[in-house]
Amino acid sequence: MKTEQVRGLTSLSDNLLAVAVVLVIVIGLTGAALSFWYVPSSQPLRTADGRGLTILTQSRIDSIGGFVDTLRATPQMPRTATARSSDIVPSQAQASIRVDVQNAPAGGIVRRIHAGASDVLLVVLVILCCLLVVEGRYARQPSTWQRLVVMTLLVLAGGWTGRILVDDVYAEISRRVMAHELSQSPFGSAVARLLGVESGGVRLARTAIVHVLLIGVLTLYFSLRGWRTLWDGINKPLTLGISAFGIAAGYAIGYADWGVRDAVQGLHGTEKVTPWWGIQPLRAWTQWIGTELTGYLVIAGVVAAMMLPLWYSRTSRRTVTVLCLALAGLLLMGLLFGN
Repeated sequence: MKTEQVRGLTSLSDNLLAVAVVLVIVIGLTGAALSFWYVPSSQPLRTADGRGLTILTQSRIDSIGGFVDTLRATPQMPRTATARSSDIVPSQAQASIRVDVQNAPAGGIVRRIHAGASDVLLVVLVILCCLLVVEGRYARQPSTWQRLVVMTLLVLAGGWTGRILVDDVYAEISRRVMAHELSQSPFGSAVARLLGVESGGVRLARTAIVHVLLIGVLTLYFSLRGWRTLWDGINKPLTLGISAFGIAAGYAIGYADWGVRDAVQGLHGTEKVTPWWGIQPLRAWTQWIGTELTGYLVIAGVVAAMMLPLWYSRTSRRTVTVLCLALAGLLLMGLLFGN
């Protein structure tokens, strides 16, 4: 009976691993589609003669030259127009997403799938790591375990940097908070410079390059290793069915709209956002025990996870399971009780 249960879990984990690969491919394809319209610049959106532009989501009467005209716009089909004194002037990145992507064929659908599927993928990878611990496959297949750990970290980084690329109110606040936290954590300054979020400047182009070339390409590489062998040994209808459900769930999740950031005036100090759930546990623990200590614990945890197949023979599976459950409990505590 116990052997049959292990085989059942192994089959489930193999199918979920294939689902993760399918989601990575979908996220990569939708991201490639979005890149045709995205402009990685935090500079204010202006006309050729330097006048600020704003985003319209409803029609308004405006004077163009010596004529009066009705500028038609809807939330589904927004457009840009010359900004008035009270209007928000967005960055070029925000405008490219909110106007160009939204008006592109199926652009809104593609963006929702791209953003939501990354959340679903992160959940799938966490479940997979838990299953491999329960099955003991981290010991029998160390390369699979280490690949999953790396993929989880990459997806976590990709999910956060993707939200920074929107350059909205959430992106500005999260960027400032992360830059401050990284400046106090081990190797944090180097990571902040790599991601383009160091204090004193916004380098959205660097964030975009890291998001696409470093995180995206590496995630695709690690997910496709051994794909042919995996594909031959799974239940294909079940895998495709779960993948389709995951994509639909990603579309339903979509993305949170925190409002347009004024690229000229900046924030007014009254805006407040909720951290993305993927980084919420880390954010909570930095508040509880400090950034530096949390940073060292994260580094130790990642190293221990990567080396788990090397020291499993000296530790019982029950001990490993208890330690992993304790880690999961700490992350869950930060997720539920952090602010």
